Amino acid sequence: MSASPTAPQSPTQALQGSPDMPKHWKVPEDDGTLLSSIKILAFRILCLVSITRPSLGVHCWVSKNDDEEWEKHRKMVCDKLNASNIAAGLVLTTSAVFLTTQPPPTEMNLLPYTTLASYIFSILSFVQALGSMLAGVAVIAVYESCDREWTLKVLTSTRFRVCCTLLIIASPGLSLVVSILCLMAALMIAGLTSGVWFIRLIVYLEVACWIWVPFIFLWCAVPEEFWNGHLQLIKVGGIARSLTRVPGPWRKRRQGSVP
Repeated sequence: MSASPTAPQSPTQALQGSPDMPKHWKVPEDDGTLLSSIKILAFRILCLVSITRPSLGVHCWVSKNDDEEWEKHRKMVCDKLNASNIAAGLVLTTSAVFLTTQPPPTEMNLLPYTTLASYIFSILSFVQALGSMLAGVAVIAVYESCDREWTLKVLTSTRFRVCCTLLIIASPGLSLVVSILCLMAALMIAGLTSGVWFIRLIVYLEVACWIWVPFIFLWCAVPEEFWNGHLQLIKVGGIARSLTRVPGPWRKRRQGSVP
């Protein structure tokens, strides 16, 4: 009888044979202050925009300790950056059209996208899209050539290097988002200055349909335990207590000085 093929290990199973995840890879610890909440939220957002996960977690750590998982992780990052480069190319072409063409000459001033404000945002969109493509190509070239050991011992050896590496991976996507927002702002300004009321109405409806999406995405992407434990710090009273909290040694000294 032929031996049955072994099933591939899951990341959790592979983690059992891997070293413990270092502290600088984990989400910052919560000590109940406003500063720690800001650090936790910033680190989770950085992980979301770079590796599309709220934390580095099991998958990223296993990928740095297993060759097969590392190849999967590297392919996933490079595929995401390739998709970002394609989208940046489309935005680059669209913004170049608005920069090099004139709107149709009509008496009603249909879509005046050559006004100063609209033109400035079109230039910003063009520059950011070009920067996104350049950063994406550079990150893909470096990430495809580096090996697992160098990534683990050099790129992610400290908390600062982990954050910088995540920021570099996220830079093409961030530039693309800024480019798209600038292009949307240019079109929105052109629509609001239009002489046709129907176009202005469409702009208001589009803004109302899309303004809530980033907030809902952030709410759904971050674990519920985080919001349950940290929403109180957003309130005025929680912020005031966190900012005016007296450290332990000072509190004892103040109590000792009271007659």
